Amino acid sequence: CCASLKLLLSVKLEESTFWRNKGHRSPAYWVASSTCTPVGSTTAIIESGKKLNSLPIIKEALRKGELSEKAAHVVLDAAYKDPDSEKELLKMSSGSYKALTNACDRVKQAALKDEKAIYDEIHKSRYFKHWRDADGACRLSGRLTPDKGAFLIAAISNQADI
Repeated sequence: CCASLKLLLSVKLEESTFWRNKGHRSPAYWVASSTCTPVGSTTAIIESGKKLNSLPIIKEALRKGELSEKAAHVVLDAAYKDPDSEKELLKMSSGSYKALTNACDRVKQAALKDEKAIYDEIHKSRYFKHWRDADGACRLSGRLTPDKGAFLIAAISNQADI
């Protein structure tokens, strides 16, 4: 119920200007600041919430508390790419999480018809983050297109003594 409430409220928050009036650059930053939650987590919730308006069956299941937070995110992501899969994925959400994620991955792959579409989809969801741990170690995380990823790996491998 808490997960569904977060997703359902995120839609309303995105539509409001409340967060901007409080001096934040996005709803995700306001939620993160207000709840001591990482921005990445709040961004994921808000991005999933945006998909709800085009997926009425899943939205209703969330209202009824029939989806866990983890299941809701993967089902929303896949069903958004192929709305015809909404009912089937919702049925699977009460079973094994591994089976559900595999089914969602298949739905998303089938929705991407060709290599160009796959590349474009990866490009749209790309990100690169870097930060320092408390001990000063450099940390990296990212999602890149295969060509940009290969370039980055080559550059780091060339410079790092690993």
